Amino acid sequence: MLLKKFLNIFALFIFISTTLFNDIEFVAAQGIDPPTLDSSLITFTQLGQDEFWLTGPIDAERITFGVPASWRLTGGAEINLSLTVSSSSERVGTGAEYFRGGGSIRVIFNDVLLGIIYLTEVGEVVANFPIPMEALRPTRTDGLMELDLELNSGVCELEENTIVVVHPYSMINLPYVTVASDTNLINFPRPIYSESFIPETAVVVIPDSPTALELQSALTASAGLGILTNSDFNISLTTINNLTTDQLNSSHLILIGKIQSFTSLVGQLNTQSLIVNNQYKIDGLEADDGVVHMVNSAWSSSRNILLVSGNTDVGVLKAAQAITTGVLRSGQYPNVAVVKNVQPILSSELTSEDITLGDLGYTTETMDSQGSTSFSYSFDMPPGKVLGSDAFFELAYGHSGLLSYGESAIVINLNGQPIGSPVLNEETSTQVINRYKINIPSSLIQTGKNVISVAINVVPFDICMSQEITSEWITVWSDSLLHLPLGDVSVTSPNTISDLSIYPSPFINTPTLSNTAFVLDENDLFSWQGAFNIARYLGSVANGPLSLLKTFYSNEIPESEYPLYNFIVVGKPSDSDFIKLINEDLPAPFDANSNIAIEKNMTVNFLVPPNVPIGYIELLQSPWEHNNVILAVVGNSPEGITWASAPLGDSPLRSQISGNFAIVEAQRVISTDTRLTPLSMIQQTPIPGTIAAPTAVASNPNTSAPAENNYAWIPTLLIVFGILTLIVITIAVYPLWNNNRTRKK
Repeated sequence: MLLKKFLNIFALFIFISTTLFNDIEFVAAQGIDPPTLDSSLITFTQLGQDEFWLTGPIDAERITFGVPASWRLTGGAEINLSLTVSSSSERVGTGAEYFRGGGSIRVIFNDVLLGIIYLTEVGEVVANFPIPMEALRPTRTDGLMELDLELNSGVCELEENTIVVVHPYSMINLPYVTVASDTNLINFPRPIYSESFIPETAVVVIPDSPTALELQSALTASAGLGILTNSDFNISLTTINNLTTDQLNSSHLILIGKIQSFTSLVGQLNTQSLIVNNQYKIDGLEADDGVVHMVNSAWSSSRNILLVSGNTDVGVLKAAQAITTGVLRSGQYPNVAVVKNVQPILSSELTSEDITLGDLGYTTETMDSQGSTSFSYSFDMPPGKVLGSDAFFELAYGHSGLLSYGESAIVINLNGQPIGSPVLNEETSTQVINRYKINIPSSLIQTGKNVISVAINVVPFDICMSQEITSEWITVWSDSLLHLPLGDVSVTSPNTISDLSIYPSPFINTPTLSNTAFVLDENDLFSWQGAFNIARYLGSVANGPLSLLKTFYSNEIPESEYPLYNFIVVGKPSDSDFIKLINEDLPAPFDANSNIAIEKNMTVNFLVPPNVPIGYIELLQSPWEHNNVILAVVGNSPEGITWASAPLGDSPLRSQISGNFAIVEAQRVISTDTRLTPLSMIQQTPIPGTIAAPTAVASNPNTSAPAENNYAWIPTLLIVFGILTLIVITIAVYPLWNNNRTRKK
């Protein structure tokens, strides 16, 4: 009996220990090396797909992926699926006679049924299907491949359901040969960007001494490619003289500048005799027209060259603005587009207080299958306007009477923040159109683009209802109404400006970025590269119909332009005439010809040697227009400029910037606000390259360092176990010892 108690206590301890040790990750070596990226064997992992479950009675999963534009798929393609089949109800036995779940999985590739997997028993299942040539032709307009796996267990009357785990080492074999890519501009941004599972790179090449408009064209193109690729593309900036042999051989090239600047490169390309004496000669081409021209690379059979060019600076800028729309129209040649003019359009700008989704160009949308989706609707708030307190959104919706009302839902979000959720019940199901009115908080509205999204979750009352009819649905009607009374902005404090924590606002408040201007210096490639990456991020977030940002050299800005823009200044303070102009207004100014900031609010000042890299981000109100801001992104060296630019691009460091002043040292950002508290009470700046004091940490309270596993509790646990064991042994042995002593007496 005592032994049984001891074993029970021991088992309990083992259980507790196991639970605690579950927090420790042990990484085991993988038994199978994954195929290389240039192999025709492609795992689901390479397609970005983790392990996923299909849960009966009905479930489905879709995998989409692109293949390189230079691949021509040949015969012999096949798919190999590795699955684990189980039941949601534990049963004795593993044979088919014990497995009542069953069902089947339909395997569909580009809308072609490859075959059906019949699930007759639990355990591991491997299924192979050939992929016919007709299934290798994408049906999507974006050229992506689609693989659909559809589970139907067909046993809804049982309490158990089939569960299928699809493993990430499942494979698709796509034999191919490498060919020259199709350069027809109707496919743009393919083949430069094909959303392939194989990472591809592009290099934007500009003249060694670009004009301000050529540099503006490069930043414009960067912002546009940010829109078209959602920043999911490895792209960089360089000049002709800095272009490397490796970049020539391994990357797509985007040449941006007047065509005469690229004589050394263009002479090696097949330009169809359209370039004569370093000038474009195309029928109907006028002096200031832009030219977008796609050709195959002369240095790699799998790469391509995109010329964003013209015979003048104005033409180059038109070509750059045209590619940001993502839609190009060719003429005499399918790979050449002549850009006559670019019209800035904000199609969703408010023109009246009351506007329907239909007025904004949206149609009625219906979610007519089980699952979740979201419908998004954008509108623009004009600069200098503020939303009235009586603003509201009235959702017009309808739904099926065959929904599970406890699980189905509609949630309305404004700029990512939920603001309301209408009721779904039997009464609302009898109305073709229900109207749900919700007030719009003015604090959520921003100048420029705003997005209302309607998130929908559809769950049928009977999950096993026939899929042959549309039994579950929710509709959002296009006559849903926005009531947006506008008033003029009232300026109460001209000294109040934005905070770095709300970046990328206010630069993206106009979706086309037309109120944003970069200020750069001549012959400073590192500052150009920093601005290039910032522009790309701003474009991806603003998501406008095209990009119209401005760029100036710091010594060439007309005074009439000062009040018109939010400025982003990138470079070395000592080289920038613009920084010298605003130096006294900076949160941390610079001495003449110095690139080390004067941190005048510091109680303790540290030595910062001029040869140690350091970057600064400084925010201030424009002295020429109180509604505009200036962002100084500066450093004392090329490395410092790169560091300062990084948090303003697509980087996790962005969450660490706040206040109006930030010091950037490699992967660390120290932020503060000189308008509120002396810097010494928030952060102290160490000498770059030294170990900071324990108090010198990033000021953003929402950003914490990655948690480290601490196993100091393990010895304590072992000691407790030892003591517990001694107590149990004592309890078990003492009665035996006592009985033995009694007998002796």
